Order: sequence, then C-alpha cells, then structure tokens
Amino acid sequence: MRVAVRGDGIDATAALDPHRSGDLFGNVQISLTGSSAAGAGASHVALRNYRLTLPHERSWASKVDDPKATALLVALATLGLVAIVLAAIRGWPPKVQIRIGAPRLTIAAAVVFLAGNALLFPLGGHPFDFGDEQLYAYVSRTYGTVHLYYLPDVVSLARIWGGVPYVEAAFPYNTVVSYLFTGIGWLNSLVFAGGGAFALNSASLGYVIKSVIVLFGLADAGLIYLIMRELK
Repeated sequence: MRVAVRGDGIDATAALDPHRSGDLFGNVQISLTGSSAAGAGASHVALRNYRLTLPHERSWASKVDDPKATALLVALATLGLVAIVLAAIRGWPPKVQIRIGAPRLTIAAAVVFLAGNALLFPLGGHPFDFGDEQLYAYVSRTYGTVHLYYLPDVVSLARIWGGVPYVEAAFPYNTVVSYLFTGIGWLNSLVFAGGGAFALNSASLGYVIKSVIVLFGLADAGLIYLIMRELK
C-alpha cells in the first residue's frame, strides 16, 4: 500500500509492505480518514484527484483473464445446453396426469403463498442482510458484475447500516449469485427507472429483491413436490 500527497508546498509519501500489514486484509473493518491539525485562525482542507485501487476479493472468487479458460468455459456451457436440449427432446411430448381437483388446489395454494408474502413485503428490512442485498444489486447494475468483488469493501458503513457499523459489506458469494443480483438490478432498472439509474435504498428495489426470493421459494416447492411424487 502506497500513499502519496502532493500539492502547494506538499510532497509526502508513505508505504506499507506485506510484512508490516498484519491483519490489514483480514476480517476487520478498515477506515480511511483524512485530518489536519489546525493552528491559529481558520483553516480549510480539500482532497482532490483522489484515486483508490483495490485488490480483487480472492477469498471469495478468482478473476480469470485467460483465453484458454474462456474457451473451456464456452465449450462446457455449450455441451450443457446441448444436453438440456437432448433431454427435453427425449421427454417430449410430456406425459401429463391430471387429477380432478388437484390443479385448482395447486393454483389456490400458489395464490395464497404469493399474496401472503406480498403482504409481508413492507417488513423484513433488517440492514444486516437486506442492506447488503440492495447494495449488491445497485453495484452490479451501476458498475458491472465484476465490481461486486471490489466496490462493496469501501462503501460507507454508516449509510448501509443506518448509522450502526455492524460489519463490512464485502460480497461473500460465488459467481452464480453475482449474476442473480445483476439480474435483479437490471430488472429494477427496467421496471421502475426506465432502464436508467435508481436509488440504492429505494422501496422498489427492495420489493424486486423480495419478489425474486418468493418466486424461488415457489419454484422450490414445485421441485419438492415433483421429487416426493417420484418417491411415492
């Protein structure tokens, strides 16, 4: 870590090498502050041309920029899509068994599930989890998916946690979840912001996140039902 301050009559540098860093990059809240010791009279301090370069969050994911790795990823993804298409073709047309009364009961249960959760949307906004989720959707939509592994580390703790600095807001998930939050950010932008920028703590973003969670829960229930039916 290198720090340089230059200006009118000022030229100062400092450095911190890996051997002296200690727990600097561990699970510790890090704050960067600037201060001045005022003498007699009034003083004014301004920080300009500020630039911060961050290391990648290697504890959660590794950034790969290799043509071979990219080619392998595309090849494996293509094979996976081919396998899905072949499985769908072999199972077509699907064998559907309809029991009298079952579809209506299923639809009614789904409606009750969705409506009940929708009524609870105004609740469940604890900043420890939900503030993070809003931050992840905002960062991925505004700056890009890859920045989820950089920018959350330097977000103002006071703003995210409502004035209480619980813990740093690092993104601790894998790439699949990062794409999920990117999709949530884009969905909120398209539906509520006309495809443009949106506020980090907007109510609409919170409702979109909760809607996605509820839909995943409904899909999980369907999968559980299908598995249990196969197991009789």
